[in-house]
Amino acid sequence: MKVLIIGGKSSLGLELKLFLKSNYQVFTAGRSECDIYLDLSENCDSEIDFKCDVVILTAAVFGGDDLKSYENNITVNVLGTARSIKLANKFGAKHFILISTMSIYSKEISPSYRIYSITKKQSEEIAQFVTHSINMPLTILRPSQLYGENESFKKHQPLLYKIIECAEFNDDITFHGQKNSMRNYLHVEDFNEIIRRVIDQKVIGNYDCVNTKSTTLIETFNAAIKAFKSKSNFTFDNSINDIFDNIFQADLDFYKKIDFLPQIDIINGMKRIANSKKV
Repeated sequence: MKVLIIGGKSSLGLELKLFLKSNYQVFTAGRSECDIYLDLSENCDSEIDFKCDVVILTAAVFGGDDLKSYENNITVNVLGTARSIKLANKFGAKHFILISTMSIYSKEISPSYRIYSITKKQSEEIAQFVTHSINMPLTILRPSQLYGENESFKKHQPLLYKIIECAEFNDDITFHGQKNSMRNYLHVEDFNEIIRRVIDQKVIGNYDCVNTKSTTLIETFNAAIKAFKSKSNFTFDNSINDIFDNIFQADLDFYKKIDFLPQIDIINGMKRIANSKKV
């Protein structure tokens, strides 16, 4: 089976290629260091003679707070989704997988309600409409906060990697507010396994992909200092607004369908990160 990952240089795309290549022929498309040059901000009428069975769209633009950033998000995340499906159809793909995000559920009062979450929600609607019009099977997967040993995830999870950095160098950390807030972190290897099973079983539909257990700030911090054998301490600064909760309910019916539950909890995730830094 031939799989094409659009967004081969994205944090997820890099990890996914390595993970899937033992099961499939894996190719990547993107603006640099990929098998196929592809810029989703431009017209994608590729003349390349290429065939594949599955296309996975991992490429996305993340955020920004100015008009140019808003435009880039709309162009790549929304229009780029339609362009990717057009290419998938041209390449003869029989399954399109859109990697979305749990932040599409963000309300206007949430700090996660940003141009990224708005355009990713629109990308889902575009994907559903366009694939339906050409009878292409579609799967939408919405991971919670992805992390892993590759530090490219740092730009998307600054709080988590700040905790890791402080633990690694024995620095103390101050959390905003006074609330022991909760987050839902999903290790990238667990998400890669979810994607592999979706491909193998050709599971169609829209699914939330979250860890079955969310963790508090203190649980996450303790896991990090244990993994790094750190002397770091933490404090709370109640003069600053609390860090918001970011927790979700796991879709156990979906996990039953693919016969898999996320295996890497925050303790083991931190151990893996600490061990990777010793190499």
